[in-house]
Amino acid sequence: MWKKLATQFTHLLAILLWIAGILAILSHNLALGIACFIVIIVNAAFSFWQELTEVLDTDLVVAVTGDDEDNLVVSYLSKFEYDAPQVIARVNNPVNRWLFTKAWGIDVEVSTPDIIAKIIEEETTLGEVVTVMKLQASDIGLVEITLPSDAAALGKSLSELTLPPDTLIVTVVREDALMIPRADTVLQPKDRILAITDVRHQGTLEGLLGNPG
Repeated sequence: MWKKLATQFTHLLAILLWIAGILAILSHNLALGIACFIVIIVNAAFSFWQELTEVLDTDLVVAVTGDDEDNLVVSYLSKFEYDAPQVIARVNNPVNRWLFTKAWGIDVEVSTPDIIAKIIEEETTLGEVVTVMKLQASDIGLVEITLPSDAAALGKSLSELTLPPDTLIVTVVREDALMIPRADTVLQPKDRILAITDVRHQGTLEGLLGNPG
């Protein structure tokens, strides 16, 4: 966190202001030099506080990019630089799974191949929400649902859906192909949806993605 604060004093604009302030003092213009230093301090403090408050308001960080290296970096910075309470990271390549530990700031690692295997083993029915994993001491869980042919969400893009509170669609599995969900992703029958949600809203999510009524 202190490293983050230090960067506010060493970016390009700050360096230019440091130089301008020093030159002003050397030119016997003390007022201008002090003014430059005050601008640096005020700007750094404001930028740091704005960024810090945004991060501190975060209860959960989810790193679900398609690149394991990116997910590791995001997890590490979130936990050790910004003190994020909970960090979930997606494992794309099972070979890298051993890295996804608390040493990298990860509280829960989500391995897509393992999840798919678990879903197959349980032989879930269409439209039924299944809790794949639940965070300890929390109501947040990772759930899976396969869209039936009469789901209310069919033919709609994710941006058009009104998801329950504290819900994030993580992955769409379509014909054994993994898709990173985007705002314009349109859901189709038999899509397998992996979502992070408050398990108390599981019924609402099932009503939207599963069997209507």
